[in-house]
Amino acid sequence: RVNSNVDHETAKIIVTDNLGRTVTTKTTELFFGTNVMDLEVNALPQATYYITIQGENGWFTQPVPFVKVK
Repeated sequence: RVNSNVDHETAKIIVTDNLGRTVTTKTTELFFGTNVMDLEVNALPQATYYITIQGENGWFTQPVPFVKVK
């Protein structure tokens, strides 16, 4: 879930590994309020990853960690 204070903005979801390498990206549209997005992470190995959202005018969020387990 992502809360947006901008209505209708194209954003890129970037998933990186612990070394800062991009492992997957997804482009989506964000609307004012709460946005729910699905990411396909089944093919990723078990590890810690970081999700960052980049909007049209810069970084929308700070990197948020998540741990992929079986």
